Amino acid sequence: MNRQVISRISLRNKLVISFIMIIMPMFILSFLSINLYSNEIKSKLISSASGNNEQIIHNLDNSLGMLMKISEYPLYDETLIEILKKDYSTLENSKYVRSIDFAKAKDLLNNNVVFYSNLIDSVWLYSIDNYDLRGRALVETMDISYSPAQEEWLSKIIEADGGAVIIGIHQHKQKIPGTGYVISIGRLIKDKSSRESIGLIIIDVDIEQLEQLWMDRGITKNTLFYLIDDNGRIIYSQDRKQVNQSVYDIFNEDIDFDAEPGRTVHLNGTRYQLISSQSVISKWRAVSIIPENELFSYNEEMYKITLIIGAIVVVLSLGGIYIITTSITRPIYELSGTMRKIGEGNFNLDVGKYYGEMGVIGNAVNALQTKIKELIRKIYLEEEEKRRAELNALQAQINPHFLYNTLSAIKWMANIQGAVGIEKALNSMAFLMAYTSKWNSDYISIADEMVFVENYISILDIRYYNKFSVNYDIDESVYNCKTLKFLLQPIIENSVFHGFEGLHTKGEINIKIVRENGNIVFTVADNGQGFDADKLKSILEQDEGSNKQKFNSIGLSNVHKRIKLHFGEEYGITIHSRPGEGTKVVIVIPAVSIKSDGEGKNHENTDRG
Repeated sequence: MNRQVISRISLRNKLVISFIMIIMPMFILSFLSINLYSNEIKSKLISSASGNNEQIIHNLDNSLGMLMKISEYPLYDETLIEILKKDYSTLENSKYVRSIDFAKAKDLLNNNVVFYSNLIDSVWLYSIDNYDLRGRALVETMDISYSPAQEEWLSKIIEADGGAVIIGIHQHKQKIPGTGYVISIGRLIKDKSSRESIGLIIIDVDIEQLEQLWMDRGITKNTLFYLIDDNGRIIYSQDRKQVNQSVYDIFNEDIDFDAEPGRTVHLNGTRYQLISSQSVISKWRAVSIIPENELFSYNEEMYKITLIIGAIVVVLSLGGIYIITTSITRPIYELSGTMRKIGEGNFNLDVGKYYGEMGVIGNAVNALQTKIKELIRKIYLEEEEKRRAELNALQAQINPHFLYNTLSAIKWMANIQGAVGIEKALNSMAFLMAYTSKWNSDYISIADEMVFVENYISILDIRYYNKFSVNYDIDESVYNCKTLKFLLQPIIENSVFHGFEGLHTKGEINIKIVRENGNIVFTVADNGQGFDADKLKSILEQDEGSNKQKFNSIGLSNVHKRIKLHFGEEYGITIHSRPGEGTKVVIVIPAVSIKSDGEGKNHENTDRG
């Protein structure tokens, strides 16, 4: 069949022919070769069971490895080293000192050992002399007559000479009631300088806690799972009566656990697959014994289901593909072209009218275009409203604090002066209040801002008479540039209220405003107390809900945020300060004429005197 003939066949028929050419041979080959795959499937099932065991061993090794690493902690803690080396018999208040040290050791073990693993049942810290107990964790009651010298595993820890030793299943004798079983990590603690043995740490793990490492331990319902230590004793079994017994006493035959996965064993007349995996760290084994009739039953069921489903799929597909392709192939190309244009960002396309499922898709595409355009418009409006609300909220935050401090200044003036100064203070106050509500715009000229600053300083001067002086160094060309209201007030307030507090010399504030690289740079420097680096880091991130007024970082944070919202992230406040060396605050905003965008044209002239 040449290319010309193939090109004349309809797309629907091409799909039908292609489906038959692909599906039918695959179905026939699958039917003929299904028996050939039986061993492969069995191998995969065994491999899956083996992988389950390997995962359990991996989890176990990770947990034991972590506990071994945690057991190194006393080697590096000077407090514990000192406690282990201390000879209480030479101390006058030995009982009291011992109790204090015991509490310290408990806290350190809880915070630096127990904290890192939920497997830990208890932790014990002994000195090397007579194995005197110097600390414990997670233990309320214990057998005071117990000594690790009674244990066979102690010699392994001594022989390891400072290395971690994994101790297989044994009875938890020291912790009352002493009937439970644990596995342990032990380590000899040696002094770093002298390399002499000074103590012993034992970390116990309840075997019941180990079960969380293998929640999915069986590939079939009746799988038998065992965790066996390096001495062949059972650490875990579904039958709790078998715990701490020798695995060779449980089975009636001598089992070779080193055999390759897939070996068949006979237990009580039933055939099992034995899967064994050994830990490199602990030499423990995870052993799964799986009934073969359960393990391979999935294989037989799968064959049956595959044949049935395959036959149904072929029959239905042959009939259905011929009908469905006719209604899909024609509009599908048109829709794909339209969707490509929509993906490029064109949301004003007419998808056209289709019927059936393609009609649903076409209508959905049309609805999607409309929804996307509406969402874009809505998001834009919401973001504008949200930005405006945030700016208004930030602007409003400064007024209560500002009015409070202004009224406070007048109160102090009234207390220390007669009526002569009140008129002057009230005049300045009237200007300040008029300034806070005079213009609706966010921006004012730097000239107006400086008039406000001078009036504010005149009120402060009444309250703090001759306590400070202010020097101005202002480039005349910046007066007609725009700025935000209340830009300098919080900074001046901090200098006077806090920077000069307790200062034995006269305070001095230097205000400098210049153009620099297309920006306006405000610099306010004082010779006050200054503050440390820790406070410096947090000032501009001050929580605005804080009630603390010792330092007006709320006002500084407000100004910083307003600058970034109005002018961009590259602008804002920088603070330089050290205790006893004063504070310098630098504000950078873009240099923009107040009249360049129509703002400030209707401002009334203000008397700067």
